[in-house]
Amino acid sequence: SLLDHLIDPYLPLLEDLSKQADILELDVLKKSGLPDDRSLLQDLNDLRRSLQALCRITAHQRDALGRLAHGTFKEIPAEALPYFRDIHDHFVQAADQVETYREVINTAMDAFLALQSNRMNATMKTLATISTIMLPLSFIASLYGMNFRYMPELQWRYGYPFALGLMVVVGTSLVLWFRKRHWL
Repeated sequence: SLLDHLIDPYLPLLEDLSKQADILELDVLKKSGLPDDRSLLQDLNDLRRSLQALCRITAHQRDALGRLAHGTFKEIPAEALPYFRDIHDHFVQAADQVETYREVINTAMDAFLALQSNRMNATMKTLATISTIMLPLSFIASLYGMNFRYMPELQWRYGYPFALGLMVVVGTSLVLWFRKRHWL
């Protein structure tokens, strides 16, 4: 009766953990990559730590209850063993639920990190594309900005419009090429 009474509080706790795990799992898909995702990561870590602590506790208790349920101790009469087995079965179910929730949270954490990585890769791809477009334009501008005395285009009447036109053509060509490859 005492052991049964000690195990009963696990059920509402597991129900609460289940709700928290479900909410966090949905939030990972909705909020990952948004400005408030740091609190989501903190919530995932907090719940994961709680579940790990609960897992350690239940592992030890499951072993002790298993020994009681299987008649390891001579002090426990044989007619009381079915009650201990019943308690052990309930506790094993609770411990299995804790393990399941722990796996759910670990999976949610992995999904969160994967989504963060994907969003960061998309950002890096955009920045690399912009840099790739700007690099030849910077080269052309720096070439024509060297102020050499005998540069053929310096004395040419259309040298400045030619340099600007070359920049527009190169920039537009790169943008069109990136769009054709679906990089933009």
